[in-house]
Amino acid sequence: YLTLDGHLHIVTGAEAPTAAFRQTLTLWPRLRAPVAAGDPVALRAPYGSWALAGPETALAVSQARLRTRTLQIVEAL
Repeated sequence: YLTLDGHLHIVTGAEAPTAAFRQTLTLWPRLRAPVAAGDPVALRAPYGSWALAGPETALAVSQARLRTRTLQIVEAL
């Protein structure tokens, strides 16, 4: 997750970083305004407002007793 211009985004794809420590990311939802190649992005603790996209939630428990909860969310505009 990362926040750009006050909006929370999920990184859905990332290319390998270059020797100059630059990297191309695929984000969801798409950016509201273009970001020029080479613009620095600070990765801090993500923040934003999200709402449930539906009433469905899922809970999975593995044999190692690890729990994963899944819910569908959308950004609350």
